[in-house]
Amino acid sequence: MKHALMGAGAIIFTLAVLSAQEKDYAPSCKMCPGTYVPNTEIQAYVKRGYANQLTDQGIRQVDIGKVNVGVAVVTRSKIDNPQANVAEHDLVSEVYHVIDGAATLVLGPDLVGKERRPSTETTVRLLNGPGNNAVAIRNGTVYELKPGDVVIIPAGTGHQFTKIDDHITYLMIRVDPDKVTPHKTEADSKADLLTDGRTSAGGGAGATPTAPARGRGSAAQPPAGGTVALTGARVINGTGAAPLEQATILIANGRIEGVGTGAAVNIPAGATRVDMSGKTIVPGLINAHGHLNADQSTRPIPEKLAGQLRVYADYGITTVVVLGTGPKDLEDAVKLRDAQESGTLDRARLYVAGPSIRDLKTAEEARAAVDRYADAKADIIKFHITGGPNDMTPAVYGALIDQAHKRGLRAAAHLYYLKDAKGLVNAGVDVIAHSVRDQDVDQALIAGIKRRNVGYIPTFTRDLAQFVYEATPAFFTDPFFVRHIADYRREVTTLSDPALQEKTRNNKEAQNIKVAMQQGSRNLKTLSDAGVLIAMGTDTGTNLGQWQGYFEHVELEYMVKAGLTPMQTLVAATAGAAQMMKLDRQLGTIQPGKRADLLVLNGNPLTDIKNTRQIHSVWIGGRRLATSSTK
Repeated sequence: MKHALMGAGAIIFTLAVLSAQEKDYAPSCKMCPGTYVPNTEIQAYVKRGYANQLTDQGIRQVDIGKVNVGVAVVTRSKIDNPQANVAEHDLVSEVYHVIDGAATLVLGPDLVGKERRPSTETTVRLLNGPGNNAVAIRNGTVYELKPGDVVIIPAGTGHQFTKIDDHITYLMIRVDPDKVTPHKTEADSKADLLTDGRTSAGGGAGATPTAPARGRGSAAQPPAGGTVALTGARVINGTGAAPLEQATILIANGRIEGVGTGAAVNIPAGATRVDMSGKTIVPGLINAHGHLNADQSTRPIPEKLAGQLRVYADYGITTVVVLGTGPKDLEDAVKLRDAQESGTLDRARLYVAGPSIRDLKTAEEARAAVDRYADAKADIIKFHITGGPNDMTPAVYGALIDQAHKRGLRAAAHLYYLKDAKGLVNAGVDVIAHSVRDQDVDQALIAGIKRRNVGYIPTFTRDLAQFVYEATPAFFTDPFFVRHIADYRREVTTLSDPALQEKTRNNKEAQNIKVAMQQGSRNLKTLSDAGVLIAMGTDTGTNLGQWQGYFEHVELEYMVKAGLTPMQTLVAATAGAAQMMKLDRQLGTIQPGKRADLLVLNGNPLTDIKNTRQIHSVWIGGRRLATSSTK
C-alpha cells in the first residue's frame, strides 16, 4: 500500500510540474471543419478506375492549418520487372492504405541515376512538388503489400514499385506543406463522378488537374543569353517518328526546352541562334554495351577512364553503359558517373556494372556477389554464361537475377547459345547482351522475351573483331578512323603484324565466328520483326581491335545489313538503348525535358546509315564539344 501511495504521489507531482510548464499554443487550424469521405464514394472511384483504366483519381483536396491534405484512389497495373520509376518528393509525404491487389514496394534514400524533376512539369507545380526521379533504389527496404496494409512514405524518401502481381489499388493520403494543390470539395467530387474521369484532377503522378487555382509556379526562366536555338535543321527525334524539316531545337539549362517547326517554337529575344540549315540532328548515340578497359597506359585510373569517354564522345557516342569494368576500376567509374550529375561534361556519360560475374557454384555466392556490387553503387549487374562446363547452373544464376532485382538493379547476361538464352529469359534476365549465334531463335524464345520485355543487343562488331584482322582491314586508312590514331596506334601496330594475321587465318575459332555472325544477323532480323526491344551495343573497349567510338558506327552499318531500316537502327541506338537501360526519362530522344545530348550530321542517315560518320558537331548537356572535326 505504501508503494502504491508513493507511486501515485509521483504521478501527481509530475502532472503538476507539466501543468506549470504548459504553454497556451494556438491551434494551427482554429475552428476548421472535419472532412468525411464515405466508403461508398471511395468504392465508386475504385469501380470507375477499373472500368476506364484510370491511374490516379483525386477525391478530396483540403487545407488543414499549415498543410494541404489530399485523398485519392490509385490503381497501378501489373509489373513483372523493376521499372525506372523511382520518385522522391522534397516536401510531400504520402500514406498508402491497400484496398485490393498485391505489390512489392521499395523505400529508401539512396537513389540510382537521380535526376531533378523539371520545375515546369504540371505534377511538380500542382501535385508532387519539387523532388527527384531515379532509376532504382540502392539498399532499400522491401515491403510486400497486401489488402489492409498501410505504409507511410516521408518526404525525402524514394519509393518504387518493383513488382505488381496483377494490379494494386490503394487509398493515398498526401500531406503537402506548400498548400498549392487545387481544392476539391465533396460537391466537386460528386460532379466528377458523373464523368468518365479522364480529365479530372488526380491525386498523384500522372494526373491532370483541371482549373488549377494555385501553384508553385514555374521556375524562373533562364536569361535569354543562356538559351540556344538550333534552327533550320532536319530533326530525327529518336522515337521512329518522321523527321521534322526546317525545325528548331530550343536548349536551356542543358535540356531541350522545345522542338518543332515554324511558330511551334518561340525563340526568346536575345537567345543565341545557331544556323543548322542543311544539317540533320539526331539524339546523341547510346552504346548499351561498352567497356573502359582499352587504355593500357600507366596513367591514373580516373584519367584513363575519362580519356576513353572523351574518345566515345568525339564520335558522337554521348552515353556508354559499361557492362563490366576492369577488376580495380569500379570505384573510380562510379565516381565519374556521380560527377556527371553536376557541372559541364566534355566526355560521354557513363553508367556502370562491375566486373562480370561468372562460374559461381552456389546461390549464396551469387547473392553475395550481387550485394557487393550493389553496395559499391553499380547501376546494373553483368554476368557470363558461356555454354562451358564451369557455368553457373540455372538455380545459381536465377538467384543472382533475383537478388539483383531485390537490390533494385537490372541483370544483363553474356551468352552465345539458344538454350542458354531460353534459360536466362525464364529466370528473369533483363538484357541479352550478345547475339544468339548457334541456331535460329524460335518462337518459344521470342514469346518469352516479349512477355518479359527483355532487351536484345547484337554486338556484331565483337564478332567482326575476331576475324577481320586476318588481313589489314581497309578501315585502317579511313579518315574517320584515323582521326583517333593517337589512341588506336598501339593496337593498329599489333594487328598489322603479318604473323598475327596469318595466325588469325589459321585459327578455326576465328573462321567459325564468320558463320556465327551470319547466324546472329538472321536472328536480329527475326527478333526485330517480332517487335523485340533492340539496342545498339558493341562490346568495344575490351578485346584487341574493338575500337571505342569508331566501331559504334560500324555496328550501325551491320545492323542495316542485317535487314533493319536506317530508322530502326537509329532508334536502337537512341530511344531503344535508353529504354532498355532505364535511362529514357532523361536521354534517348529529342523531346522537351530531355537532356540536350545531340549529334549534328552533315548528311542524312536515313538515306545512308554511314552518314552518321559525317559529324558536324556533338553536344552534351546543351554544350557543343570541341570535336576532332571542328578543332
